[in-house]
Amino acid sequence: MTVQPIASPSPSPTPAPTPEGTPAPSGMPEGLPPQFWDSAGGKVNLPDLVKSYGEISAFKTQHDQRVAGLPKTATDYKIEVKLPDTVKLPDGMTFKIDDKDPRIPAVQALAHKHQLSQETVTELIALHAQSEIEAHVAAEASIQAEMKKLGENGKARVEALNAYFKANLSKEEDEALRPVIGNAAAFAAVEKLIAKAVTQRVPGNVLPEPAKPVALPIEQRWYPPTQQKAS
Repeated sequence: MTVQPIASPSPSPTPAPTPEGTPAPSGMPEGLPPQFWDSAGGKVNLPDLVKSYGEISAFKTQHDQRVAGLPKTATDYKIEVKLPDTVKLPDGMTFKIDDKDPRIPAVQALAHKHQLSQETVTELIALHAQSEIEAHVAAEASIQAEMKKLGENGKARVEALNAYFKANLSKEEDEALRPVIGNAAAFAAVEKLIAKAVTQRVPGNVLPEPAKPVALPIEQRWYPPTQQKAS
């Protein structure tokens, strides 16, 4: 008697793994996120799936609209100062964008690379301007505190030194010495140096020699030039 071998049953197909790397529940469509599969009922949770699809679709639409409204190139971004209505510029302080500022192309390139909106760039510039205002106000407060150390005639002394700088220095030198006015001790030291320079020789200060009378020949001293020609 011939014994026929019993064929082993073919193995059932293995479900495709879920995106998380864990095997998908039996019967779940391939690629379906597990949160949208009703394992108890063995079916797709359509209400949650439709809701999630709608949210994703709305987000993509908003994203596409935002990107479409962005400046087309980096140089299309406007670099301007627009302060909030709640922020006021201190007296004597102004903001002017320097078109040759090397930071401008860098900011424009960064904004274009990260798809920032024009509104976002403008707000960032406004934040920078506000920090400059705060620094200016703090510096002015420090100067006023130093001014009090100069006494009651401190304002007149500052005005006199400013006038002296402008009359005797170049614009660059004048600006370089601006910090002196913000320090009472340095201010007084400069005043002393100026006082010495005006009244006596000091190192680095060469006063011109007084003009010496020209020694004329005796005939020019005795007779005027007109008489000499007549003779």
